[in-house]
Amino acid sequence: MKEKNFKVREIDGIVVKNMTDKQAGELYKAICAYNFNNEEYNGKDTLVKSVFELMKNSFEYDKFFRETG
Repeated sequence: MKEKNFKVREIDGIVVKNMTDKQAGELYKAICAYNFNNEEYNGKDTLVKSVFELMKNSFEYDKFFRETG
């Protein structure tokens, strides 16, 4: 069985360093939910939402190239 995965970039790590542990955990859960279950982030934290939206674009870009070879 082929496992699903996603890339985390260095810039993502830099951004997370500036978040609280709670925000970083929320972001991680949102990223996993999006990449593995196609679920959008529905939380109320505006920083997490903003970072998630930016990261989502890179996940979509990667997904496109994986699917098109």
